[in-house]
Amino acid sequence: MKKKIFATVLPILAGITLVGTGFSVWYFTSNNTTANLSVDVDMAGYVSVGSLTPTPTATKLYLDSTKTGDNGHKGINLMSSDSDYVSDNDIDLTFTATTEDSGTISGNATVTLTLTVDNKVDSYIAFGLEGETFTRNAGDSTTTYTYTTDSIAVNGATVNIDMPAFTFAYESGMEPTDVDSYNTLARVITDSTITIEYKLTWAN
Repeated sequence: MKKKIFATVLPILAGITLVGTGFSVWYFTSNNTTANLSVDVDMAGYVSVGSLTPTPTATKLYLDSTKTGDNGHKGINLMSSDSDYVSDNDIDLTFTATTEDSGTISGNATVTLTLTVDNKVDSYIAFGLEGETFTRNAGDSTTTYTYTTDSIAVNGATVNIDMPAFTFAYESGMEPTDVDSYNTLARVITDSTITIEYKLTWAN
């Protein structure tokens, strides 16, 4: 996926709010800022037998104000390929058996979720899971978050696999509070991509 950022800053008169899907709304003392402020997301599923598809597939992590937001969606949220908000940041998986498997499959497996993010983005955003805990490993330039499910029974031609929803929040003191800090965040996330991978591993 081509890495890009939508971060054009458009100063407008104080008190005017532009609201519509796909636009951040940041209100500061002297003006508002409206822009597409997001990080590209590469999301995919991997399995040795059959296919594994994230549902829905997210393509962006959308950064908005926790105070104003867009159409009631405040803070940080995933957006799908059709530019809709991913409800509750909840991505589940669909396993589909292939014709080589006679159209059905039966077995036990685990799913490992791996999220990889540039350290500069990680310094702004706290990544988490609803009701579960990521294992965090910080490297020289990227930070990796991993989570592995308990054993899951995968039986049939098409199987839906529930995964914990994502949680996103600004790290303490890192949410923009004025135009300068907003512009700093825009520069920080330039050319960054978050990779989210789901890997299903069959039990021996």
